[in-house]
Amino acid sequence: MGILEGRAVVVTGAGRGLGRAYARAAAREGARVVVNDVDADAAGEAGEQIRKACGSADACAVHVGSVADWASAQQMIELCTSGFGRIDGLVSNAGTHYLTEPQHDDAAQIRETIESNVMGTMFCGIHAMRAMIGQGQGGVIVNSTSAALCGMSMVASYGAAKGAIASLTYSWAIDLMKHGIRVNAISATALTRMVGHTLEHRDSPVSWPPETMAPLVLYLLSDRSGGLTGQLIRLWGGRLQLIGHPSVSPTLAERESWSVEQLERAFDHDLRGQLQPFGRDMAAYPTGDVD
Repeated sequence: MGILEGRAVVVTGAGRGLGRAYARAAAREGARVVVNDVDADAAGEAGEQIRKACGSADACAVHVGSVADWASAQQMIELCTSGFGRIDGLVSNAGTHYLTEPQHDDAAQIRETIESNVMGTMFCGIHAMRAMIGQGQGGVIVNSTSAALCGMSMVASYGAAKGAIASLTYSWAIDLMKHGIRVNAISATALTRMVGHTLEHRDSPVSWPPETMAPLVLYLLSDRSGGLTGQLIRLWGGRLQLIGHPSVSPTLAERESWSVEQLERAFDHDLRGQLQPFGRDMAAYPTGDVD
């Protein structure tokens, strides 16, 4: 028996790339899977692969629709609960990505990025958690973030979206603990269409296939990760890492009130060595200087 035997799992953006790898791996471990994608052909192909691999027409259901549409996200979760009788896990993988210098950004690209990544994650997660709470047996939500949230050139909108998903993950983990629902986020990178697009603009050492990332998702969906929640987990090829949570530093200086001149002296002298580093630019990746 697989580690997800008897579970029902929804994977968004599962028509190709990382999402397809997650869905196929979950099915191999015994889960019944809802494959979601906006591309009907890709979703249908992924679903057919799963059915053939499992030798069962009931191993997979296909949902075509945008995660950024509230009604579509609800229909996707209902497809899982009505078709499989329950929902045990949600992997919010769907999202969009593009590269541009911020001064050349435009409203349409920004809106699409925020809606697909942030609102899509929120809509699917809210419908999934409602169903899980109704079942009364807990569940697992796996969100998708990125090291771009730390600051990276040419992906400001994408990094902002992934930072929002990180904050969402922390808050959901706190609120849903009492319902037995665990919420984590993964930063997974592989040789996909997204990375292929990145390679048009700059070098990247990413060469491993999407299947390399699947064991992390299986672990988080399974009981083997019981108790693990509120974490941002990064798998960079063979390197397993954690992305640190933002936090407020200890008080560095204190006065009854501050003038501009006093703030200037503080930052120029007292706090000079306390300023925070920022940025995880991919320009350093080919040399191996950035993990």
